[in-house]
Amino acid sequence: MPLSKAEGLVLSGIKFGETSKIITLYTKELGKLKLMVKGARNPRRRLASTLQFLSHIGVVFYLKESRELQFLSQAHLINPFWEIKGDLDRFLTASAGAEFISRLQIGQESHPDLFMLLMDFLGMVGNIGYQSLKTLLTSFLLQASQLLGYGPSLSRCIHCKREMLNGEKGNLLFSPEGGGVVCTGCARGNGYYLKPSADLVRTLRVLSSGLGKVDEAGSGNFDFKDAYQLLSPFWEYYAPGYRSLKSLDVWREVKDGQEK
Repeated sequence: MPLSKAEGLVLSGIKFGETSKIITLYTKELGKLKLMVKGARNPRRRLASTLQFLSHIGVVFYLKESRELQFLSQAHLINPFWEIKGDLDRFLTASAGAEFISRLQIGQESHPDLFMLLMDFLGMVGNIGYQSLKTLLTSFLLQASQLLGYGPSLSRCIHCKREMLNGEKGNLLFSPEGGGVVCTGCARGNGYYLKPSADLVRTLRVLSSGLGKVDEAGSGNFDFKDAYQLLSPFWEYYAPGYRSLKSLDVWREVKDGQEK
């Protein structure tokens, strides 16, 4: 059985038997990859710290394309992202991004651009100001969904293709089922529409163009809750496997507890 190499981010790990573990990686070379790690929980082995959630690691494994579960031979740590794991807000931001990838990326399908976007995102999570974390997360979610073919139309009407952001004020119409913004002339009486502000849609359009646009988007005025309530129904309709991100639920519970 041939040995293969890959680098990836640890998305999850579950116990198997008394000492082993099954980990899921998002890799540059193969997309999502499941590995059986024999003896991973044996105290005599030093794999525990290497295989932690959100660790960027390199692996050597036995590859058999006819099976879903592969077997790990070696692993080494590339980047543990300690600056993320030691801070709850940063950890939950990174967790939400990783969870999004885990939900939307199904099976062994190479997507190097998405992997690099994920690495860039995690690097920025560890250093950006706290007030910008959710703005950065939104930018990542939008760009990741675009790379996977699930990007919403935020600038032109999905029906007539008219430019929608030329000085519009107030609220626009957004169709989760249709996949984006809709002008009033194309809106159907029996259609289901959300009504985001024109300013929110403009901000999302900016954020969808690059992680470096976070400052330009103006984090101080950005409402993540409004953005997520707009985008989540769209992803639920179009993206197989997507559902509400648990990391965001935990983040909300933590914040609610701090405010009491």
